[in-house]
Amino acid sequence: MHCEAVRDALLDFANGETGPARAWTLRHHLAHCTACMEELAALRRLTSTLRRADVVPPEPAVPFALSPRRAQVPRVFAAATASLLVAALLLLPAPNQNRRASPNPGAAIAAALDRVNTWHFSGWKLIDGKQIPWDVWGRRTPWLYYERVGDTVSWSDGKRRLRVFAPNTTLKRPLGLVIQTAPDQEDHGVSFLYDPAYQNCVNSGQASVFTDGFTKLYAQTTAVASFRRQNFTGMGGVNENKLYTISKRDWLPTTYQLHFDNRRFARDTEYLQVHYDVDLPDDVAQPPSPDGYVHVDFMHPRGASIAAAGSVFENHGFRVQAEPAGVDRGGNVLIVVRGWLGGNRLTPDSTFSLNVSPFNGPVSGRHREQKIPYLYASNSSVPPGGDVLLPYVPLEPSEVAGAPPDTFRLSLSASPQVQVQASDQLNANGGVQPVTRAESLFTEDFHWRLSLPLPVRDLAAVLPVGVRPPLPSERDLDDQRRIYYNLSYDFQATFYEKVLPETILRKFRDPDGWLNYYHLNADVPLSHLNAIQKKHAAEYKAAEQNFRRRAIYWQERKIAALPRMRATSPRERYLRERDDTFLLAKLYQMAGDTTGMRRTLRRLIADTRTDTSLGVLHRQAQYMLRTGQFPTDAGYKGPS
Repeated sequence: MHCEAVRDALLDFANGETGPARAWTLRHHLAHCTACMEELAALRRLTSTLRRADVVPPEPAVPFALSPRRAQVPRVFAAATASLLVAALLLLPAPNQNRRASPNPGAAIAAALDRVNTWHFSGWKLIDGKQIPWDVWGRRTPWLYYERVGDTVSWSDGKRRLRVFAPNTTLKRPLGLVIQTAPDQEDHGVSFLYDPAYQNCVNSGQASVFTDGFTKLYAQTTAVASFRRQNFTGMGGVNENKLYTISKRDWLPTTYQLHFDNRRFARDTEYLQVHYDVDLPDDVAQPPSPDGYVHVDFMHPRGASIAAAGSVFENHGFRVQAEPAGVDRGGNVLIVVRGWLGGNRLTPDSTFSLNVSPFNGPVSGRHREQKIPYLYASNSSVPPGGDVLLPYVPLEPSEVAGAPPDTFRLSLSASPQVQVQASDQLNANGGVQPVTRAESLFTEDFHWRLSLPLPVRDLAAVLPVGVRPPLPSERDLDDQRRIYYNLSYDFQATFYEKVLPETILRKFRDPDGWLNYYHLNADVPLSHLNAIQKKHAAEYKAAEQNFRRRAIYWQERKIAALPRMRATSPRERYLRERDDTFLLAKLYQMAGDTTGMRRTLRRLIADTRTDTSLGVLHRQAQYMLRTGQFPTDAGYKGPS
């Protein structure tokens, strides 16, 4: 499950409104994904803030679908309007304002949108320096979504999705394509959801757009309120801003702009205006079917689905193969992944390419009866020929010394992708920089149990000449291990194995004997699990503390590896060591080791006392030493 889909469901998950199967999938992802765990924590803080302010949080990315049928409305429509709605919701009064003197704009917006059945976004995108017409039509009942950017069309009636891609030899597409997929096969939405604010305002916006301080009211009249969100500042001081206008008359979003500026220029690359309760044209309501285009149907499996044929899996005409390439003396494993659509190999040079996303968290290797946890090394590569190389490293290298795994369990998501053109970026002089990105057609999850009867040798020896194994540096690997131990809840598996009888655990073990505590968490009532943790509080704390201690160990290893870093200046190594030392103090704090925390902070304070460039870090360390709180915790007001 990808981060985009997880974040789209976080609010329901945080409020306990997710079904058992969906909740297990989300827990599996959250347990191993740093970014999504931080997103969930921020979302919970936001919800708490809104409740304290006596404000009801907005619906999770379904701004128009406020009727009891909202769960049945595909999220494409929801995300397509959320970018404008989120800015409107910023009109919610702050807790210290007089709410009696001003009605709740959020409630007014919700009521206004609840009365809307159709809508039409019209405008343009700047692509290759030209303003390309851009239209988005939608209808809530019966549901319909239509988007057109130039000759590229996306259409859905909630039962199927059609995407039309015009011929484009530059994008390796000699023929026009009409691609049909089922809505539930998608990993994310169509192009409109990417560009205006899908990732910033739908995925993370429900948490960060309210708390990060970047979306601000910058102009208003008696009729409208305008908001600006500075997305980033690029090279040469180029600012990217998302601009939103909200009508005060009916509290509906009216315009959206993607705006670039610096001291030399100011220019829009996207513009939309919105009209509501409009009649949908016939060519919008009917599925597109241009003449001369090749039709590709991914809704139904082609022939018998292969459950497991060697290392090959197939679904919806999409075939994926994974096989081990080698194991080195350190126990590092290199996996090769290949993909086909029908009989056509997916390569970077073909019309469709292969995207592979390994699941976050440890996978299991096995040497005879010994189970060995492995981490994906987050450094895949695609050499010439199209093979995707995935490196895996043992979570604890000492466990594989002299005993590399002979079997390996692998899980990943894979998707066929097609190249599309996105809106232009602008450089420091206002010049156009065309942007091409890969759009996933749908995503399938695959699981393998691979045999590793391979000789132990250097991984470079199993690759073509000139291709290097995509293993990160020693320091980066230490950091990945630290992140896993610091943020993972896998210690619960150790805890449950100690306190629960085998008659219960047996139901949740995989074929290799690993306890799948995600299934256990999903199937056993939360009240029972809480009671177990309370009854065995000492064992639970010990299992958690073991993870905390391993996080400290790998952070110390990461710091120790700094002198061996190449291609970095002594000054850069010095600065990194100070930042890493501050994080080490935080890890000691999380582990409840006050002595280690204070010892680390005193060393850091002494090292930064005379370096004026590290004054902020010096004062943060002093604050933490004085209060025992990390500077981002409650109560810290910034360096004085």
